[in-house]
Amino acid sequence: MSVFSTFRCQLNNYDIDEGKMKKNSKKTTRRLFLERTSAAAAGITLLPGSVLSSCVRRASGDQANTHDPDQGKYTVAVYYWPNFHHDAFHQSKKGEGWTEWEIVRNGKPKFDGHYQPKVPLWGYRDESDPEEMARSIDAMADAGIDAIIFDWYRYDDNINGGMMIEDALKQGFLKAKNRNRIKFSLMWANHTYIDCHPFAPGVYFGNAPVWRKGEVNRAAFE
Repeated sequence: MSVFSTFRCQLNNYDIDEGKMKKNSKKTTRRLFLERTSAAAAGITLLPGSVLSSCVRRASGDQANTHDPDQGKYTVAVYYWPNFHHDAFHQSKKGEGWTEWEIVRNGKPKFDGHYQPKVPLWGYRDESDPEEMARSIDAMADAGIDAIIFDWYRYDDNINGGMMIEDALKQGFLKAKNRNRIKFSLMWANHTYIDCHPFAPGVYFGNAPVWRKGEVNRAAFE
């Protein structure tokens, strides 16, 4: 597992460094941001999981030895939403065979010229298949992405041992023959899980049915 010590995201003229946000002394232009992430973006569009943002970290500290060959290098990481495989929890809620590909398949045009549904370039892939995940790994690594941050859940309940959507990591990534081409880490994402498919109107999804509570007690956390 890759543990990232210092993340730095440059977007909208702010730095985020070890949880502290401060105004940049030097303006980060839109062009500079796009130049730094363009290689990653080339591969992101082909991946089945939702990519929320690209983050980077310094490979060495600001006061690192100037002779260090790694100084100034960045690790480019992507957030990965792994709900494009058959998951027991979602099957129990949505029916046998359901994945978020169903949302893509059922896209409806809303106006003239609105192209829906959109068919994925690589088809409706199963990310828990090691061969399919290997294809994604190659695409990411070839595009300059160094690491994946998988959304990861451990709820304080008795539903499937508190787990869900794990097989993209356990069956797909960890069993892919080329997994060493890219690092990975886990983001414990224990938000309260709601049914937002289809969209439930209301402020902050306030009218959506709650499926799982995000709170955990200390015993479960430890």
